[in-house]
Amino acid sequence: MEKQNSSEKWFEIGKQYLELGWSIIPIGAEKKPLCPWKSFQENRATLVQLQEWCLNPSLKGFAIVTGKLSGVYVLDIDSGSSFNVESLPKTVHSKTGSGGHHYFFIFPKDKVLRNKGGFQEYTDTRGEGGYAIIPPSIHPNGNTYEWISSPFQTPLFAIPDSLIEKLNSPHTVTDNKSASTRNIFQGVNESKRNDSASRVVGKLLHQFDQKDWDTEVLPLVSAWNLTNEPPLSEEELLTTFNSIKQSALREIDPNKDKGSAAEKIVSLVLQSDLELFPNQFNEPCITSPGCGFVAYPLKSKRNDQILSKMYWDKYHKAPGAKAVKDAKGVLEGMALFEKVSPRSLNNRVGNHNGDIYYDIGDDEHVVHITPNGWNIEATSPILFQRYNHQKAQVIPIKEGDLKDFLKFVNVDKKESQLLLLVLLVVSFLPDTPRPILTLNGAPGSSKSTLLKFFREFIDPSSVPLVTPPNSITELAQLASHNYSVYFDNLSVLPVWLSDSLCRLVTGDGYSKRELYTDDDDILYSHKRAIGICGINQVANKPDLLDRCVIVTLDLISDTNRREESELWSAFNEGKSRILGAIFDCLVYAIRIAPTLTISSKPRLADSFRYELALALFLGYTEQDLISAHSLNAQNQHNEAIEASPGERGCAQKSFGG
Repeated sequence: MEKQNSSEKWFEIGKQYLELGWSIIPIGAEKKPLCPWKSFQENRATLVQLQEWCLNPSLKGFAIVTGKLSGVYVLDIDSGSSFNVESLPKTVHSKTGSGGHHYFFIFPKDKVLRNKGGFQEYTDTRGEGGYAIIPPSIHPNGNTYEWISSPFQTPLFAIPDSLIEKLNSPHTVTDNKSASTRNIFQGVNESKRNDSASRVVGKLLHQFDQKDWDTEVLPLVSAWNLTNEPPLSEEELLTTFNSIKQSALREIDPNKDKGSAAEKIVSLVLQSDLELFPNQFNEPCITSPGCGFVAYPLKSKRNDQILSKMYWDKYHKAPGAKAVKDAKGVLEGMALFEKVSPRSLNNRVGNHNGDIYYDIGDDEHVVHITPNGWNIEATSPILFQRYNHQKAQVIPIKEGDLKDFLKFVNVDKKESQLLLLVLLVVSFLPDTPRPILTLNGAPGSSKSTLLKFFREFIDPSSVPLVTPPNSITELAQLASHNYSVYFDNLSVLPVWLSDSLCRLVTGDGYSKRELYTDDDDILYSHKRAIGICGINQVANKPDLLDRCVIVTLDLISDTNRREESELWSAFNEGKSRILGAIFDCLVYAIRIAPTLTISSKPRLADSFRYELALALFLGYTEQDLISAHSLNAQNQHNEAIEASPGERGCAQKSFGG
C-alpha cells in the first residue's frame, strides 16, 4: 500500500509541473533519466506516460527539460562557487541535494542558449538540450531537493543582463585558467577539435565528483561540442570522453585495471544489485538488470550478452568469450554453494502466499490478484523467466464482462460455452491441474482461431500454436518455454504423447540429459494449460479423455463468416476489458472456492472447485456446471468406445512413434 501511495504522490507532483507548462522527465539512481529523453525536448509527456513513470520502483523524482519548450533557463551553482548570488533577482530558486542552488529564469524567445560549463568555477547553466533536477527529487546521497522559492508561488524573472554578459565574456572561465583554455571553451575550428575535446573533458572531470561524470560532465561536453565549427560526431566525442575518463580513474586508483577480464566481470556483478541464486531445479540463476522481478539461468546466451555489456560499459573494450565463460563458472559456483536459498522462476503466472502474480512482460507491470481484488503493481515478491517468443500482454481494464468473449466463439451449446469460460479462467491458476481443451470440427469451423484467442489471453506469443513434438525431450522444452501449450491440426496422437500430456496436466516430473556427453540430468515439473485441435477427435486413451473438455465446432456458413482482419480487430479492441474481467473472476474464485461444499466431483476435482465458484460468479448454477460436465463425460465415453486398439496402433505407426 505504501508503494501505491508513493506512485500516487509522484503522479500528483508530476501533474502539477505539467500544468505549469514544463516538460519533465523521470529520474532514477545517480540522477540519470529513466527513459530516452530527447523527444521530451520537443513534446511534453502525456498523463499516461507520467503514470507509467510513476509505477517504476526506480523513480527518484523528476527533472525539467530546460530550453524553449519549458521556457526555463537554469543557473546551477555548486558549493564552493564564488558567484555573486546577491546580484540575482528573487526568482524561482531551489536547494539541491548536495547543498548547491538552482536559479530558474525565463528562457529568452529571441536567443538560443545552450548548456554552458566552465564559465565560472563550480557554476554552470542549463539551457537548450539540458535538464535540471527539481524538488522533491531524491539525491543519491539521500537528501531531498527543496524549493526555497516555489514556481507555484513565485514568478520567473528574465535572465539578468549581467549574467548574459558573463556568459558571452571571453574571460568567463576561472581566473587561474590560461588564455588558451579560455579560448577552447568558446569553440574551435575543425583542426583543433580533437585536442580541445581532450582538454575540455580533462578539466571538467577534475571539477566534478566522480559519481557525476556521466550525468553532469558528458552533457556539458556535448553542449561545448556544438559551439565548434563543425562539431565532432557523437561517436568521436564519446570515444574521447571515455578515454580521458579511464585515464582519470587510473589516477584515482592505479590498481583499478589490474586483474583478469573474468575477475573484473565477477567483481562488476558483485558490486551491482543483481542477485545470484539456484532455482527450483538447482540451476544457478541471476536477476535481470533493470527489472528486479525477472531472472534467467546463468548458462543462457542472454547472460553472455549482459556480462559483456557490463564489461564494455565499464572498460570500453570487449572481454572475450573465454573471460565471459570463466566468469560465469565462478558466478555459478557462488549461486550454488554460498548457502543461498533457492528461488523459483515462474513462467507468466506464479503463486505467493495464496496470491496470484501475472507477468505483463514489459519490465514495469505485474498484476497482483488477491481474494480482495486485483491491481497493477511495479514490483513482485516472486521471479519470472521470459522467453524470446513471448509477447507483452495488454494492460487489463476493470469492469469488463467475461461473456463478451463468447462473441468471438463459434460455439452455440450453452454447456460448451460455460465450460469454455471457466476453463479460460482456471488456466490462470498456476498450481492447479485443469482440463485439456480439446476442439474438433470440420475445416473452417474456427478451431485454430479459438485456440489462438485462448493463447492471447493467457500467454501471448509470436508462435501461438505449435506442431506436435517428436520426443519427450522436445516436449520438455516446449513445456519449459510455454505456459500454454496448444497443438494445432492434429490428426493422430501417439501413446507416448498422450501419456506425457497427462503428466503435464498433473505436474508429474520427468528429466532429460543436458548433453549426450555428460551425465547431468535436467529435471522438469510443470502444470501447463494445454489445448489440442483436429478435424477428428484425436484424444482416445481413457486416461487422457478423463482430463479433456471436448468441444465440437460447427462449420461456419458463408453468410456468417467474418474476415480475419475484422475479427482480430474487434478482438484486440475488447481484449483489455475481457482480460480485466478474467482477473475479476479470479478474485472471486480464490475467495469463494475454499468455502464451497461440493455434492459431486468429476476427475480433476481441484479445478472443478474453482470452476463452480466461477460458474456462480457468472450467473450459472451448480447444476448447470454438473450438467455441462455430464455431457462432456458422455462425449468422452463415446470417443473411448469408438477408438479401437487397431486404430490406436495405426496412429502410433503413422506418427513415427
